[in-house]
Amino acid sequence: MRITVLIALMPAVSQPPVTDISSLLPGIRQRNVEAWKILYDQYAPVLYGVGLRSARPELAEEWVEKAFLKAFRHIREYDPARGRFLPWVLRLMAEPSGSTGVNTTPLPNLHKIVP
Repeated sequence: MRITVLIALMPAVSQPPVTDISSLLPGIRQRNVEAWKILYDQYAPVLYGVGLRSARPELAEEWVEKAFLKAFRHIREYDPARGRFLPWVLRLMAEPSGSTGVNTTPLPNLHKIVP
């Protein structure tokens, strides 16, 4: 099932996830599907809600999908000692990726949405 279909079924949520990512991190880094599913279920609605503050639903879905693709590719760079996962993945969602083409439509004004 495509990520966009899953996102379309999720409500826009502004509450932070309840699962502590540190307990999921070993499985996430080992590409464990169940760990990624939990991570996605926890954070996709939050990212989607942030995206909806700046764009139409289709574009917000695209941003969330691309943020998770980037997170999958760069999860080994995430260090929980340096900060929480949500701000890290929000930065991934907001930044264009240049030649990789992962995020050709950057999220505008994220600094106004997330402190």
